[in-house]
Amino acid sequence: MLNTPHTGLAFIAVAGAAVLALTGCGAGDGPAAADAPPQTTLAIDEEARALLPEQVREDGKLVFGTTANNAPFTMKPAEEIVGMVPDLGKELGAVMGVEVAFEPMSFPGLVPALEADRVDGVWTLMTATEEREETMEMVSFMKNSTGFMTLADAEPIETVEDLCGRHLATVRGGTIQALLEKVADDCAAGDKERPQTSYFDDAAAGQTQLRSGKVDVFSGITVPLRYVAAQVNGGKTFTVSDVELLGGAQAIALSKGDKELVEAVRAGLREVVESGRYDEILAEYGAQNEAFTAEQIVANPATSGELDAVVKTKEDE
Repeated sequence: MLNTPHTGLAFIAVAGAAVLALTGCGAGDGPAAADAPPQTTLAIDEEARALLPEQVREDGKLVFGTTANNAPFTMKPAEEIVGMVPDLGKELGAVMGVEVAFEPMSFPGLVPALEADRVDGVWTLMTATEEREETMEMVSFMKNSTGFMTLADAEPIETVEDLCGRHLATVRGGTIQALLEKVADDCAAGDKERPQTSYFDDAAAGQTQLRSGKVDVFSGITVPLRYVAAQVNGGKTFTVSDVELLGGAQAIALSKGDKELVEAVRAGLREVVESGRYDEILAEYGAQNEAFTAEQIVANPATSGELDAVVKTKEDE
């Protein structure tokens, strides 16, 4: 467990990896990329479908903006985006009786696309925060955990103080960017060397810089980091610190005020969880430790108090 000072920020990042870019492999080399997208297994849930806005039911389609390089959550080895999020999306679509499609774009472009109504929602690795919930509706779909990736022969990251004086990197625009800036301030305030920080539009670029020795630490979501570490050079190039800091949720973002779609997505996801397919899909991608129960699929988890109430109830049992 990484010991951190209080920062006032969730110690979470939006990150991941384009393994193909780092390894130079073809599309068939990664285990997740090699498999054809699975067929959906769930039937329509009429109650969840009835919650959809009428226009969505008429169109028969929901389009989510996503990143395409957050292996194993989202990957684009060929024409189609594959991975854990698309697999969950297919099952959500099956439950609601609509097609769920994914539009790839850079992380910084996701929210502008939602605000401009070019997509119905954003489904990637995006932390639910109070700031985001001021301008968007969010529906939780999995837990957070954060890790630090370094070269295998580098000093390991065991405490926040270990970040002082190093060159840190993460994806631009994610929650972790604000955290790293706060860490840098804390290092300077504590008479330690202020770390240098660099931010990239996608995780592959940052991890390539790490591999070349131009940055010292790349921070992101633990599951994608461990996936990359295992894939590159037989697991000999990178080390990911053993960090399991759970705080809040990763969430699907929807347009502010679109309460009908929020309730439909929440109901549909809960049905996917209760069916058992959710746990199966997360386990296929090594993310079983991040699974939520159906009760933890809530609206606006950072501000509504619903997720906190569920977690507290579980602790009291």
